[in-house]
Amino acid sequence: MKMRIIISVIIAVLALSTGGGASDVDLTFVRQDLPPASNAYSLWTNALPQLKLPDDIGLREAFMLACNLATNMPDSEARKQLDAWLVSKNEPLALLSQGIRLGQLQLPAFGVADFMKFDLSGVRHAARMKVVLGRMHVERGEYEMAAHEFTDVFRMGQLIAAGDGPMIHYLVGIAVQSMGLNGMRWVAASPDTPSAVLSQMLRDIPVPDESDTVLAQVYRVEFTQFTVPQVRKMEREALSPTNNFPIHIERVLDVTNTISTAESFYIRLVRNALGPWLARDTGIEAGAKHLVTLAGVDDPADFAMTLMMCSFQKQDREVTKQWKQLEKLGRKQPNIFGKLLVSLMMPAGEKVHERSVRVRTEANLTRAFVAVQCFRRESGAWPESLSDVRSKWLLPDDPIDLFAGKPVQYSREKGILWSVGPDEKDDGGDTEKDFVVKLPNQVPEHTDRKLADPQH
Repeated sequence: MKMRIIISVIIAVLALSTGGGASDVDLTFVRQDLPPASNAYSLWTNALPQLKLPDDIGLREAFMLACNLATNMPDSEARKQLDAWLVSKNEPLALLSQGIRLGQLQLPAFGVADFMKFDLSGVRHAARMKVVLGRMHVERGEYEMAAHEFTDVFRMGQLIAAGDGPMIHYLVGIAVQSMGLNGMRWVAASPDTPSAVLSQMLRDIPVPDESDTVLAQVYRVEFTQFTVPQVRKMEREALSPTNNFPIHIERVLDVTNTISTAESFYIRLVRNALGPWLARDTGIEAGAKHLVTLAGVDDPADFAMTLMMCSFQKQDREVTKQWKQLEKLGRKQPNIFGKLLVSLMMPAGEKVHERSVRVRTEANLTRAFVAVQCFRRESGAWPESLSDVRSKWLLPDDPIDLFAGKPVQYSREKGILWSVGPDEKDDGGDTEKDFVVKLPNQVPEHTDRKLADPQH
């Protein structure tokens, strides 16, 4: 199982690659190193190891309860233990906040072998710690400080996503952004949150663009730092005297063709990232699936992972059998292995674009949520429509549903805000089909799971 996970990660890295070439899209990645004093990376790498939870079941359970906004805070001895542990972490938490204040994060120039050096699980854990701190501030009536913690979480996510890292770092970054946005809505839902805090939160949530230049940059990083080096490394290993490949790999892998094939698809993905959702190229995944035909292969992904295993260990009988089968199929399909890798990765490339649009739309839903709360606080009633909210100068523009290209939906009667989601069909705020944010005092807040849980 562990080997399959490692292989899946490596294949995922290959998936997000683009190449250079004649195109209206510039796929060249030029790295401009940040001065260390301006880079949050060193501060965070010092802080994250100090923030790890000890191997204590009681403390871990208390922490998981505390960072879940849908549950009550732990009590009794578990709460005392959690409080004492958090107090002991004041210094590394200060380093974390100092890095956020710098406003810039640049990850090292990772190579194929070390792209996981940055502690991604540690980053998410640190973000959850700030969620816990936010909840504790609310308990004490410190709403401004609570909002500040959740805004920090959102900004952490922005820094991670834009840190010149590969796609896996980007995905963690937007998940952390979602965590922060959910926390802002949670604070805004409290009837005791002062109007001034609501207004400040509204100012702190940036108006997202319809394009994602950060995601386009991520594709460039994947190409220069991972795809080309990994494919060429595979070729070098196959030519070495100690190689683990049971066939002559050039019979199934053409490095130049693999890179150019990936380039043609990733140019399309970059264009999608730089444009609106409704104008996207929808034929990428379907086109990639037709790159190769694997007659007699039930599970192409499992087949490819089995082939990749020879990069980690000597081939066994099953691996040899699979390579021989691929060689046979490749007699009529040049570069069958290279094209197989590309075809398997395109769905991942499209999925990350969907998540990008989703978190940006969530930012707009959160802006609308906070603005509606401001309106209700001032007028004593829910607005009839979002245009009523704008008339009170609480929103400088319409919060856009980027999946629809028009303002997010609002229903006073249903007590919800919603986005149509990636299927672009408005199902009237159906929680099973649309992306829904439920307003407080109408329906239970914790049912806002589709947007509250960044894993969805």
